[in-house]
Amino acid sequence: MNNKILLFVAIFSFGYVANDALRENNINLINKANADVAGMNHRELRRDRDFKKAVRHIVEDCSVTSSGISC
Repeated sequence: MNNKILLFVAIFSFGYVANDALRENNINLINKANADVAGMNHRELRRDRDFKKAVRHIVEDCSVTSSGISC
């Protein structure tokens, strides 16, 4: 059991140090999301009927309302 704890601490420490190194060198492993579609921002997309219809078609088990998406 002590080996498992030691392994966990080692992995956690490595991740912590790697995160600091990436942040210091301004390296992002995951790009930021962009909601720009056809020049519309997120508010305009929420009002667009065609966009809502496309989302409903893709995500059939979820419902899209003016307040958000619920699955």
